[in-house]
Amino acid sequence: LIRTEQKIFAVIHRVNYHYYLTHYPLLLQKMGIRFSGDIKNTGFISSTVAFDSFDYASYITIGENTIISSEVQMLVHDYTIGNAMLALGAGGVKAGHLPHFLKEIKIGNNCFVGMRSIILPGTEIGDNTIIGAGSVVKGKIPANVIIAGNPAKVIKNIDDYVELHMKLHDYIDLLFRTGEYIEKSSSEFNYLYGWHDYNCSNKLFQHNNID
Repeated sequence: LIRTEQKIFAVIHRVNYHYYLTHYPLLLQKMGIRFSGDIKNTGFISSTVAFDSFDYASYITIGENTIISSEVQMLVHDYTIGNAMLALGAGGVKAGHLPHFLKEIKIGNNCFVGMRSIILPGTEIGDNTIIGAGSVVKGKIPANVIIAGNPAKVIKNIDDYVELHMKLHDYIDLLFRTGEYIEKSSSEFNYLYGWHDYNCSNKLFQHNNID
């Protein structure tokens, strides 16, 4: 039933973005995903994000105002230790009864996780951290940094990133007021109610490289 609901929300995302934003986190909570703050303040979470097995959903915690882009994968279990022990004949391990890791993933407040990133078991991401598209992330990631790559490494802090782009002013300012997106920096676009804001968010955030 939940899988069916997820497919329905993938359609809702395209036709009623505001409804999607406010109601999809409730479905994730029903699955077992935990939210560390007020669920009403959840940011955008793509319907294509893979949250491992439903059995392990409660091992994933997401903070407020966090954006998780398309096709991100979050893995909290890992059978590599079982395969390695089986290969070495260690611990009396037998095929079909492999030990495995089961570790939590915690994502802080106001984070951005780029498209097709993979978050591995035991990862903890600090507040205000940006993860570049396609990154493979593991371990304790500090707050207020930008990381990218495989394995993901810190490439700069958000202070420098913001300072650079405020000087360039190469971004689009959007305000959300009573269901209407209003662009401040140009009159070229006007995003009203529908899914056009999704295109804008992709344009703004989902880059393969972070300058």
